[in-house]
Amino acid sequence: MMERRASQRYGLQLAISFCRVSKVKEENDLTTGEKVLGQTSNISTGGIYFTTSQPLALNEVLDFSLTFPGLAHGAKVLVTGRARVLRSQNSQTTSESTGVAILTEEYHILEPETAA
Repeated sequence: MMERRASQRYGLQLAISFCRVSKVKEENDLTTGEKVLGQTSNISTGGIYFTTSQPLALNEVLDFSLTFPGLAHGAKVLVTGRARVLRSQNSQTTSESTGVAILTEEYHILEPETAA
């Protein structure tokens, strides 16, 4: 099978936080601006795959942030950005996490002194 990804992926397990950019609130739904946590499985400049307890819909737009510990001379580096949900694999039970693939539309790397 031919690889379709344009960017190299790295298997990194990091905490990721995200919130919806805009969405009409439905019952038991995440509201705009509400922060939710997840755990990455792999990361590239083109996208991120992570798991979370929050179900997400196809094409939802998210603002995200994650921290790479000790990346720049031992200091933490903060990455923030905006992404769109490409795939969401909802769990069959409420105790399982949802797997989410997002396409990175923009990102910003904040230097350690800027991120503090």
